[in-house]
Amino acid sequence: MQVDEDEMKEHAELLALPPHGSELYVGGIPYDASEEDLKSFCESAGEVTEVRMMKGKDSSENKGYAFVTFKTKELASKAIKVLNGTEFKGKNIRCSTSQSKHRLFIGNVPRTWKEDDLKKVVNEIGPGVITVDFEGSTEF
Repeated sequence: MQVDEDEMKEHAELLALPPHGSELYVGGIPYDASEEDLKSFCESAGEVTEVRMMKGKDSSENKGYAFVTFKTKELASKAIKVLNGTEFKGKNIRCSTSQSKHRLFIGNVPRTWKEDDLKKVVNEIGPGVITVDFEGSTEF
């Protein structure tokens, strides 16, 4: 399988993203806080690469929680220690590791395949596979 230059660039961009475990859940955020306010507050613990504040469907008012991504897992761990229970715009906030799931379901796998076969094919399509949970069965 030949991978073209555009695909290689896209793979490189994906692999350059912060690692799994670098995203935090931040709750107890005041409703009048902005993403910029939260980013500035969190940067006291380290470099923030993204802030996703959850907002209502019909309004631009935040729901009181957000997901903040730090450059590294170590910075995220530091942020929990430094920021959890501290005051942000008059409210105590809570910080914990986000429970994001980076999983991909692949169906219709040939019955004869083993875990290594599946991992090989997935790695050819896109790098970055850490684990494969293979639940293949030859019995039906």
